[in-house]
Amino acid sequence: MIKQSETQEVLVRLGERIASVRRALGLSQTQLAELAGTSYRPIYLIESGKSIHAETLAKLCVALGLRISLEPAGMQPDV
Repeated sequence: MIKQSETQEVLVRLGERIASVRRALGLSQTQLAELAGTSYRPIYLIESGKSIHAETLAKLCVALGLRISLEPAGMQPDV
């Protein structure tokens, strides 16, 4: 069974990566929300390590020019 702490770690790392790319592009959370066609709240939530809908995550990745690659644990992620 998956531990809650493992799931939380994935969410935190994902949020950190999205925040890092957003800042590197010089975007505020509000600007990213506008580009992704969503509101500010999901961006705040994911960057805080909280869960969001998969569709919203996909929109954020498209807006940031990111692709999601699901690799086995221990391999370098593309996200």
